Amino acid sequence: MYLEDVSSTLESAGLEASVETSREDSWVKLRDSFANSIRKDLTAADQLLEIFNKPFTGKATMTLPSSVGSQTEQLTVAIRTIIGAPTFGTEYMLTLPSSLATDLGLSIENKFQSTADVTSYLDWIIALQLTHRVLKNEYAERAAIKDCEDGVAITITSDKKGASANWDVYIELSEGILALQVIDTSTKVPSQRSQSWPRKGDSLSLKEQVKAWVE
Repeated sequence: MYLEDVSSTLESAGLEASVETSREDSWVKLRDSFANSIRKDLTAADQLLEIFNKPFTGKATMTLPSSVGSQTEQLTVAIRTIIGAPTFGTEYMLTLPSSLATDLGLSIENKFQSTADVTSYLDWIIALQLTHRVLKNEYAERAAIKDCEDGVAITITSDKKGASANWDVYIELSEGILALQVIDTSTKVPSQRSQSWPRKGDSLSLKEQVKAWVE
C-alpha cells in the first residue's frame, strides 16, 4: 500500500510515521449474511448481487513525523469502491489534520477520483508537513518559510557561530523517494547539495543531514 511504502521511506530518513489500516469487512458481512439471512425471497446469487451494489470501504491513517515536544498530527484516507451501477470505480477522501490545513490554507477534506491524484497530493502534503512542522520546529526563530510555488522551501539564516549564512532547504516526496536539497545562497555562486532516501548504504537521517550542511 502507498502509505506503508511512504512510512518505510520516512523511517529510513529517521522520521517516525506509523500507519494503521482497517481491512475491507464486506466479505465478512457477506458470509454472515448468508448464514443468518432472513431474506427467504432471495437466492444466494441475488444476495451476492445485492452486496455488490453496496460500496466496499477501507481506511488508512498515518501519524505524521513530528519534532520533540510538538503536537502529533494524523491524516486519514478513506477508500470507497462501488462495483455496481450507476457508479463504477473508487473514490478517495483525504482528511488532513485541522491545524495543518489551517496553517497551509487548505481544505480539511479533499475528494479524489484516481489513485494517481490522491498519491500525488499526499506526496505534496507530507513534504509540506516536513518543512512547516519538522524543520521549522527544529530551527525555531532561525527558520522562515520561503515563498515559492511548491511551498516546500525553508530559509535558514544566521548560524550558531554568528557568521552570515543563508540556506534554502527543499524537500520533495515522489514515487516513494524522499529528496532533500540544500542550496547555500550566501555566496556569489550558490552551492548545492542533495540527498535522498531510501538508498543503498548507510546515510544520515534527514535532520542530521540538514544539520551537517547548515551548521
